[in-house]
Amino acid sequence: DLRNYVKQEDISEKDLQDIIDTIVSWVELEEILTRSEVIEKLSKLGVDPYKENDKGINIADIIKYSYLNQASWKQADTLNIAIGQGHNAYTPIQIANYIATLVNGGIRHKVSVIDKIETYNGEIVDYNDGREDAYRIKLKDYSYLDEVKKGMGLVTTEGTARSIFKNFPVKVGGKTGTAQNKSINPVTGKEYDPYAWFVGFAPYDDPQIAVAVVIFQGGHGGYAAPVAKEIIAQYLGLNSKDEEFVYKNKLVR
Repeated sequence: DLRNYVKQEDISEKDLQDIIDTIVSWVELEEILTRSEVIEKLSKLGVDPYKENDKGINIADIIKYSYLNQASWKQADTLNIAIGQGHNAYTPIQIANYIATLVNGGIRHKVSVIDKIETYNGEIVDYNDGREDAYRIKLKDYSYLDEVKKGMGLVTTEGTARSIFKNFPVKVGGKTGTAQNKSINPVTGKEYDPYAWFVGFAPYDDPQIAVAVVIFQGGHGGYAAPVAKEIIAQYLGLNSKDEEFVYKNKLVR
């Protein structure tokens, strides 16, 4: 609550909101404010920049490092994200929907994991999952989507997933990804191994399924591709015969 950091004790809600709006607007500045500039501007707004929260962090540092440095978006961020770098946080279902949007011509659907809702005695409950609220994303040139699709086709024929889909009966578009996690694993005391990602769609010429697979500490995106391949095969009915999976295992004592 910013009120805890404002020097004026009886500040009105309107004046408090004006201060908040001003702080929020700093993210639109061409250059990210330095810590000294944040302190100076907060002081002019009547906010004590050195007052600390219950964790011992002052409000100036919170605004500078947890807000401005993270929320500001510059041209360099666009270039960074274009090659898959930077800090990102997405769920597999978000990424699967993203891939579906890319390859269906830019139509973004709302995703739901709920098929229907029934009461204990089998009565169907009315439920709007929003699946009808689809819309086409705005692009300057929709042919860009075709170029992305072509690149994903090359990944499975000439790129990092070519060995996985070499003899697959259906052409697949895909992309491997190796997501670095610089956090410290409390078990090993070292950085986490990279997370393995694979996204894909099939069939290439008439996409019916989009898949996103992530394996925590999987090492490399290539290790997630076989999982996606099996999901696609099952969905398209390519697993025509039962295969016995033989394995040997034992409990670690």
